[in-house]
Amino acid sequence: TAGQALKMNTAANAPEWGTISSDFVKIGSGSSSSAATHSISFQNDAYKTYQVVIRGFKGNGNVRVRLLDTSNNVISASHYSYVTDGRGTSSGSSGDEQSQNYNDDVWKFTDGSNNSSYKFTDMIFWFHNFGETDRYKSAMGFINYWDGTGWWEARHVHGTYASNEGSKINGINLFGHNGNTEILNYEVYGLK
Repeated sequence: TAGQALKMNTAANAPEWGTISSDFVKIGSGSSSSAATHSISFQNDAYKTYQVVIRGFKGNGNVRVRLLDTSNNVISASHYSYVTDGRGTSSGSSGDEQSQNYNDDVWKFTDGSNNSSYKFTDMIFWFHNFGETDRYKSAMGFINYWDGTGWWEARHVHGTYASNEGSKINGINLFGHNGNTEILNYEVYGLK
């Protein structure tokens, strides 16, 4: 039937048709036109780790990330802590910068100056413990982006969300610091 493949049976002595299972599965994809915020809902608690790949995030200002609860409402409580570090450009200059915040209401990809000229492009986020009742949810991300003068090679964020509510998390919400942004396309993967 549709979606099946030819594989060996459990006794390893004959082929059979069946569904191929994997610990790493694509569970969603989409896009989002110009808007103030963009929500990506997973609606899936079968995985402990989620990877979100965003190919083409356009807009001014630093990228800000919040979580969604099981009703797809944005969680803006001050339980986000993070450190952002690492950068380099193709124009020759390179180096490391770091910004950090404790008990904020959002995770930020930023150099600390909230520069409005940044044009973000490709992003990858990893989130752990989504769908769990554990009070701690952790995030790690990577960005390539254009700042108006050259391509910045890397920007990383490492953060945690500590909630006393112990509620499940259903997805993420992204928005820029300065005005509307756009997501050309994104993909969501689950890892057991």
